[in-house]
Amino acid sequence: MPEIWVPYGETEILVTIQAENLQDVFDSKAEGGPSEVPELPQRATVYVLDRCSPTIEFLNKAADKILKAEGNVRTQEPEILQKKVPSLKERISRMEPVAKVNEDGRVSFVREKEESALLVSTVLPDSVFGILEPRVHASLELVEGGPAFVHKEWSELPQTPLQFNENYRRAVDLWSQIGFGVVGLIPSSGHISKMLGEREIEDVGSYIKPTLASEVRAAIISLGGSGYDDDLTRACRHVWNAVACTKEGGSIAMISECSNGLGSKAMEMYVTGRIRQEQIKRMKYIHGIESVYLFNELKERYDVFLLSGLPDVYVRKRLGVNSVISSKEAVNRLIGRMQRSGKLSVVVRASELYLKPAQP
Repeated sequence: MPEIWVPYGETEILVTIQAENLQDVFDSKAEGGPSEVPELPQRATVYVLDRCSPTIEFLNKAADKILKAEGNVRTQEPEILQKKVPSLKERISRMEPVAKVNEDGRVSFVREKEESALLVSTVLPDSVFGILEPRVHASLELVEGGPAFVHKEWSELPQTPLQFNENYRRAVDLWSQIGFGVVGLIPSSGHISKMLGEREIEDVGSYIKPTLASEVRAAIISLGGSGYDDDLTRACRHVWNAVACTKEGGSIAMISECSNGLGSKAMEMYVTGRIRQEQIKRMKYIHGIESVYLFNELKERYDVFLLSGLPDVYVRKRLGVNSVISSKEAVNRLIGRMQRSGKLSVVVRASELYLKPAQP
């Protein structure tokens, strides 16, 4: 009986499936090995734009150079980063917007521009932008008004991963007016496979290769553990990277710890009944509304099971999907939806993958 360990928050859980029921196991793989951490200018400011495992790995590798350069690290969640990179604890502080955007897309700085700033994040396929990378993150998190300006077509989702759209181009245009340096981290099984600088990031899509997948009636999809599955808002974006392995109308067991809960204002409003499904397309952009839309699309196309730390009342009554309490129950429920000879696939790190149908 095959045993598959999939990430779940800070730990892993065991998925066991009868050999006759297992179709494929998908994990992220990339060519090459990790690059050397670039030298940093004196008093550099490193903006850490996510806390995916490759990003944390980069910070630990770069810690000595940051300290030597008397640099600083800024992030949205300084307390969490201080625990994960203790050697930089005194250098880590909260990130604030550096600029704002007007209705015409022009950016103006709200404080003095930092000439030696560096943006760092993990590069991921994405159902909203096609690809999520440092320039996109910066436009959303460092520009006041950036999210509303960039997400003008959020209701035209899901976007096919690795196919760039107007939202992506708007984000990159905002970044170009900020002009900070960039390090994009290509992941492989939760680690750094390659570091992309400013020139390489221009061809970022070429560094993530699609994985061909045969369609089956059911799949277990893990988002990838801590940094990827911390909240439902984040998980709803990246599960779309892997749904191509499942026939429409089939069943998906989504494994996402959601240790930080729902993750956005829009998702909280949806779960508490302040946003109804029929209102979503007509609403102006609020933080996380695209993930609410994607979650409802997922429910319409698939029979969804959720293994998470969210309260059962949220999952069953408010989100309207099936709740399971263990990987064993997830497997049994999925097989119960099929004939006993049916096949299911397991996706180990959906956030880092883009599965593409083997048959057009």
